[in-house]
Amino acid sequence: MRKKIIILTDTLSANGLLQNSLLNMDYEIMVSKDILTQPKDKEFYFLQNFDLIIYQQSMYSGLKESFLDNLALLNKPIVVLTFESEQVSKSKYLNNANVSFVRYPISVTDLASKLAAIFEESASRTGKNSQERAVGHSGNNEGASQNTSPFSNVVKVKKQYSFQLKDRTLIIDNWLIPLTKKEHQVLEHFINSDQRVFSSQSLCEAIWTNAKQKNKQALLSNLINRIKQKIMEKTSIFEPFILNKKGIGYYLNQEFVVLDEQNDEKIRELLVGSL
Repeated sequence: MRKKIIILTDTLSANGLLQNSLLNMDYEIMVSKDILTQPKDKEFYFLQNFDLIIYQQSMYSGLKESFLDNLALLNKPIVVLTFESEQVSKSKYLNNANVSFVRYPISVTDLASKLAAIFEESASRTGKNSQERAVGHSGNNEGASQNTSPFSNVVKVKKQYSFQLKDRTLIIDNWLIPLTKKEHQVLEHFINSDQRVFSSQSLCEAIWTNAKQKNKQALLSNLINRIKQKIMEKTSIFEPFILNKKGIGYYLNQEFVVLDEQNDEKIRELLVGSL
């Protein structure tokens, strides 16, 4: 499965080269300058969807100590891009085993090597913690197995959400998510097509006339990530609306069910009520 990386920066254009390098390494990328400026529960929950968090130093240095403490609780590897040496940067901030300082700019080869080492160390640390927890709970589990509840085999059923696309607005249950023209186009293609799964290229061709340009797939990835982010910000839903699997393509999460035309009156009332 592709690793997911979020880049938090206040200069989006300056990190275009970094973003393209990561995309070429087959990582799934999201870039944002708006999210995570305040320690809100929803935003921290959203970060759990990513395998790695990359901060631009100017953004990281502005974070409050309480916010850094909360970041540490996520137990996610964090990379801080710095123009200073890694040793100087480490001395300036609180010690956190999950944080690595990487001098930027950096060559693609060195970046790939650095990220591979960070992911390997993170996996090793996670494995060690899991093993310790398993040993600690083994005695309790043995005793608990003798008092198994008759409800222990009940399967928790996931909630399904209904949605509809209308007037550049995505309506999920009773939540309204405003969309740009391109965001509307990509979702409209998902809904109206007979296909179940879409390649990046087919989605690009449905949205752009010059779809074969190299930057279009990166733009598509950003477009889809922006839709996911809007859903996270406007609703209390944490299920991803669009899924992506390497070698398969993009597809809509089956937890979301499209409404039929009989619901038009209800949707119209929602849209009018929001004006």
